[in-house]
Amino acid sequence: MIKISGDFEAKMNNWQELLNDAKVIVTHASRASAEVAISLVGEGFEDEEDPYGKKWKKKKKDDGRKVLHGETSRLRTGFHVSESGDGFTVTPAAEYAAYHQVGAGNLPVRMMVPSGSRGL
Repeated sequence: MIKISGDFEAKMNNWQELLNDAKVIVTHASRASAEVAISLVGEGFEDEEDPYGKKWKKKKKDDGRKVLHGETSRLRTGFHVSESGDGFTVTPAAEYAAYHQVGAGNLPVRMMVPSGSRGL
C-alpha cells in the first residue's frame, strides 16, 4: 500500500516524470538492442549458422558463394528493424526470406532470426 501525504499534485507530477523517463530508457534500450540484432543477423550469414549456433545445410551445388549469399545480396543485406515502446521487430525485405527461415518443400530450414517460440 502506498501512502501519499502533502501536495498530491506535486507528487503525481513527480511520478509522471519518472514514468516518462522510463519510456525514454526503454526506447533507447530497444534501439540499441535492434542494432545488435541486425549485427547478429549479419554474423549468422557470415558464419552460415542460425541464431542458436546450428550450421546451415550446405548448398546442393557449390557456386563459390556462401550459403544464402545470392547474386544480389538482397536477402543478406535487406533486414530492417521497427522499434516500439516495448521492443523491436527484425523483418526481412526479401519476400522469400520466410521460405528459408522455416523451410519449404525441398528447401531446408536456414533460420536467420530467432524463433518467437524458442526465444533468444
